[in-house]
Amino acid sequence: MRTPVLAFAFAAVSVGGCGNPPPAMNQDMAMPDLAPTVDMIQPVDLVLANHGSKLVGGDVQLAGVTDDSHVVYWDNAQGNTTVVAIDGTGTNPIEADNQSVVAISHDAVFVWHNVDNSNNGALGVWTPKTGNTAEVAKGTSVAGLEAATVDGAYVAFIDNFNNGFGDLVSVKADGTNRQTLKMGISAGSPCTPQLQFAGALLIASYCLPPSDAGAQVRVASSFDPASGNETVLQADAGAFFSVDKAGKYVALSTSAHVGAIVAAAGGAPLVGNLADFDYGLFTGDGGALVYKTATAGGLSRVPVAMNGTPTALQMGGVDGLDALSPDGKFMVFHSATDPNSGFTDLKLAPADSAAAATTLFGMTTATAFFAPGDPFTTDSSNAIFFENLDPMTNVGDWVAAPVGNPSMTNKLGSSVWLGFAAGGAKVVFNDNWKPDPQSAGHADIEVIDLSSKGATPMLIAEQAAADILVTVDHTRVVYGFDLDMSRAGIYTASIP
Repeated sequence: MRTPVLAFAFAAVSVGGCGNPPPAMNQDMAMPDLAPTVDMIQPVDLVLANHGSKLVGGDVQLAGVTDDSHVVYWDNAQGNTTVVAIDGTGTNPIEADNQSVVAISHDAVFVWHNVDNSNNGALGVWTPKTGNTAEVAKGTSVAGLEAATVDGAYVAFIDNFNNGFGDLVSVKADGTNRQTLKMGISAGSPCTPQLQFAGALLIASYCLPPSDAGAQVRVASSFDPASGNETVLQADAGAFFSVDKAGKYVALSTSAHVGAIVAAAGGAPLVGNLADFDYGLFTGDGGALVYKTATAGGLSRVPVAMNGTPTALQMGGVDGLDALSPDGKFMVFHSATDPNSGFTDLKLAPADSAAAATTLFGMTTATAFFAPGDPFTTDSSNAIFFENLDPMTNVGDWVAAPVGNPSMTNKLGSSVWLGFAAGGAKVVFNDNWKPDPQSAGHADIEVIDLSSKGATPMLIAEQAAADILVTVDHTRVVYGFDLDMSRAGIYTASIP
């Protein structure tokens, strides 16, 4: 479940960045010998003595959480055959097996089963909007290439895979109104398609088969899944694009690094001719874009306004933009990367004006966050990051740095596996990590309020399964126990 932030997630939503923008919170995953299940988190009070509220007991393992707080888990006792949605009104199975791959996009749960050596399989989709499972592909869908609208009305994926190419397909979550949006696009390296919905429109960056000269050209387009119509946003596109949180605008570039901000529906650029554009992140309110320059290695900010003019923030020395604070006023970036581990150094600087950066950690054994995870508190008061990471275990110190005085760092834990922002200045993390050859390990789940001077962490659970998640609204932590079968299961606790 835990994914180091080491590579660019091409269709990155800008509300979290990474050492290059991060993948979605719940990553595609293959967990052999388990079958996934979905359960609704019910509001309960935190009871430390009972380790929170048990959602489901038995030999189960947490796989993810949807935006609307359905919990997806693998159930070994179900014979590796189903994914079950339990919402108080009944169950809805999705066929699965011991080679299934599960991905979550907003409220949609994608489950590929009978996955072959080429990573293709049949695909079922469950959403709370329909309350049912729709079998949308029969056996040639590429596992791990998917997107869904925020409201769960439409999903998109690659189907009919054959010899490296496949069809870009959209369908309503109930399985109706199937549209083949683009036939015969590249479905893998070196031109893997990138998919992300912007409101009701699908933004896709893709390549058609190479020409006689052997060159593949990437195209970035907006598709209407209801009609199947395509609007080309950028021919000869660069590899990266990003969408603002509201789904109104897309930042992209040409292969020659000329950037632009365009409406998701297409039309003349709102902002054009951004020279030396590599990739960027929208601020949380969508009012500006902070982007890295490709050759100069700097950072600039441009307002999302007609003919917006960029302002240089950092003139050089930037290897990657990691994250923006939720209020868009600060950024974390790095200037060096370890080629073996992918870990970096880390720096903090204002994201709304030019100013000298503060070095948070000078050695290349750090990362802004792991996915899932968060790089800032939700109130933007602290940057939160990993340092002194062990490349063999990906475990290290988890540290908070107040943005107003970043040299006064606060080490929250010394053997931390994952860390998340909760409400305000609260953070949730798991410390005292212990390895386990059969799993991701085990650790103590703790919470601390960074706004309280001298506060110490509060224990939520001792030696729970290391892969934990926090709901999208940052109010609840979800975790599992598997060491002691008398309390084995998936639990949820409100964050005090």
